[in-house]
Amino acid sequence: MAEGFLHHSTLSDSIEEGLGHEYFDELLSRSFLQCAPNNESLFVMHDLMSDLATFVASKFYVRLSNKTGENIRKETLEKYRHMSFVHEYYVTYKKFEAFKRAKSLRTFLAASVGEARSRQHLSNKILVDLLPELQLLRVLSLSEFQIQELPESIGTLRHLRYLNLSRTSITHLPETVCNLYNLETLIVLGCLSLATFPNNFLKLKNLRHLDIRDTPLLDQMPLGIGELKGLQTLSKIIIGGENGFEIAKLKDFKNLHGKISILGLDKVQNAIHVREANFSQKRFSDLEVVWSDVSDGFRNEMLEKEVLNELKPRNDKLMQLKIRSYKGLGFPNWIGDPLFLRLKHVTIHGCEKCVFLPPLAQLPSLKELFIGGLHGVEVVGLELFGTSLAFPSLEILSFEDMSGWKKWLTNNGVMFPCLKQLVIEDCPNLVEVTLEALPTLNVLNIINCDSGVLRRMVEIASAVTNLKIRGVSRLNDLMWRGVTEFLGEVEVLSISDCNEIRCLWESEAVASQERKRRIVVGATS
Repeated sequence: MAEGFLHHSTLSDSIEEGLGHEYFDELLSRSFLQCAPNNESLFVMHDLMSDLATFVASKFYVRLSNKTGENIRKETLEKYRHMSFVHEYYVTYKKFEAFKRAKSLRTFLAASVGEARSRQHLSNKILVDLLPELQLLRVLSLSEFQIQELPESIGTLRHLRYLNLSRTSITHLPETVCNLYNLETLIVLGCLSLATFPNNFLKLKNLRHLDIRDTPLLDQMPLGIGELKGLQTLSKIIIGGENGFEIAKLKDFKNLHGKISILGLDKVQNAIHVREANFSQKRFSDLEVVWSDVSDGFRNEMLEKEVLNELKPRNDKLMQLKIRSYKGLGFPNWIGDPLFLRLKHVTIHGCEKCVFLPPLAQLPSLKELFIGGLHGVEVVGLELFGTSLAFPSLEILSFEDMSGWKKWLTNNGVMFPCLKQLVIEDCPNLVEVTLEALPTLNVLNIINCDSGVLRRMVEIASAVTNLKIRGVSRLNDLMWRGVTEFLGEVEVLSISDCNEIRCLWESEAVASQERKRRIVVGATS
């Protein structure tokens, strides 16, 4: 869209998301893209298609590797419209000096190859002297460079539609950014030092996508953001602050969709304000709701439950749900509603006053469940599992920091038919586990728990191939011998901070067999 390849006359705020899917599906149907071989959620371009595209577009774009740049023919620079370059430890001005002649350049794209490397530097002279010469730029990505500030001249790039500053070291954006009246996408994801936005942010009338996730120093919304009613992506919302952003203002953002994180929900004074935001009509795929983690005695448990109840999004879109530091006494009915057919990931953390878990077991597509910091829960049982097939699609389950948890009880139905990974960490009082067999479990981590839990879990998880044990209390030689009886399939074994074990294997024959496996023993005296 930023490059102008989509016909803007056919675009409207209400249909852009669906139209994007339509374009993507067409590229997929024509084999321009294909599914990644090992990940159903990723798509790639076939090597042959990439070679063909490179050949066809060679007159209009250039890709600089670490070894190219010096061999660029100067007479061709004026024809280039798109340029990408590979991250280096230090990108010098000399490499790009000739690009001052590339007056038609529309794309200036920094690209990582493989895993991103830390502390990559970009010559400030490129920002100050080169970029202002590229007046037709539409796409500018400086992602992952150690850039602390942008020059004021950034505001002269009036054609800029897409600006990506993610994971840079910027502390603020210059006021001149607000002169980019054609800007449609601004990404500052992972800018850990970013603390403020320009005062005239409301001048960015064409802004559609604003990604401000993982910006911990940013404690308030940009001034005037409530006027940007065309926003479709607003990844983080901070309630309150000096600018006093109110959650009810979300009612004006009728086309919000995708990922969103809402912080400071403890500042909401009345659940009616949340109802006015009309979450039931929002097309969120990922929803994170966060209250303050401070318990100062002034939290209203009933109000927080009412607020959470009004945060219910459309059930046909939601794929990920995270609830953090909620201090209500229980969960509203929509948490765990099986009508959320596409919900795959749920995280519930720091909800200290809840004594029961929500009925998540009937979510048909749930693949990952992380529960932590629910110190009031003593028994995990029927309220979580229900009475029939439980967790039909769950593959990863994690319980962490559950200091009050004592019993894990189950019904007689079919449970965890697809579970592959289980983590039980910092649950020191858990002593009773009545789970039945877990035939598909491959990875098991038992950390800072009682030895009885370890013994029970290895007994019912006969297919475990990767076992991690750390800080297990009362794990003496007698108990350890009982555990080793069930390690027949284990290929990777890690043991640490289990100081009561004096002998790993009783006989040389067993020890010889175990040498064929990968065993890591650490901090165990």
